[in-house]
Amino acid sequence: MPAYRYITLCFIIIGLTACGKPLTEEEQYAKLQDSLKFKLYKSASEKAIPPLVTQANKQAKNKHLKEIVDIKLENEFRDDDAHLTLAFSWMLSMKPDLAIAESLIVMENSEDKIDRYRASSILALSMYQKGWKGLGATTSKDASGILNDPDLTQRLYYEQVSSYLAIGLLSIYQNDLDTAKGAFTAFGNLVEQTWLSDVAVSAIMIRQGEIKAGLSKLKATASNPDLPEPGKEFINGFIAKIEADAGDVDSPFFMVRLVGKAVSEKFLKQDNAPFMALVDNLEAFKKTVTFDNP
Repeated sequence: MPAYRYITLCFIIIGLTACGKPLTEEEQYAKLQDSLKFKLYKSASEKAIPPLVTQANKQAKNKHLKEIVDIKLENEFRDDDAHLTLAFSWMLSMKPDLAIAESLIVMENSEDKIDRYRASSILALSMYQKGWKGLGATTSKDASGILNDPDLTQRLYYEQVSSYLAIGLLSIYQNDLDTAKGAFTAFGNLVEQTWLSDVAVSAIMIRQGEIKAGLSKLKATASNPDLPEPGKEFINGFIAKIEADAGDVDSPFFMVRLVGKAVSEKFLKQDNAPFMALVDNLEAFKKTVTFDNP
């Protein structure tokens, strides 16, 4: 065989081999960020969110005190609050590409450590959804490092609540029982619903395949005579959802979505709260998105 033909054949073989090689998680992540749809969504969100936040703040009757999860906060909603709420919503809706876009907007523009922690946590969950276990674990570790800063302990109440919720959901995914119990105990104490740690422990038991034991624990908690009526309603509704969807509990994200949706619906969307004005505006924005994932 002539030398030039041999060289040409080598290049063809190398090219075919390279084309057939699976992309690494890092390469898939880079490819996602380079995609046109991802860039278009990210750009649209960056332009649309600020006026929606302004509108939500105007809709609030009392701009000085805003009720969120029964806690009154000073300060108006910020763009980061909206982007993080959207990121969390997209993640629970199983649209990780859009959740990643919203998380990156915050991480690229915010110098606030709590906001960056919340964004990193949602980014990690979204990476797990994409099947990027290595990237998810690394991002989760980075997020925990941000939270360990002792200067963050005196931050606003809502930020603490959302942080503990993010930690708890990450821990449920990672089957980290001790961290999940601690996070939901803290979350429960903050919102005065201490039984939530039992929900988290049961969720991990079910996630690990101990469905009967997990449901039994939940039912025992619901039958506690000292449990307030709202707690009983919450747990019984939670049990009903698990029993109705028992065939899906093997899905890695089943319990994350179930706990996340149940808790967020119960505590983050209070009737007559100014936060609802922001949520309504964001839901309207979501309906303008014409593609599920870039």
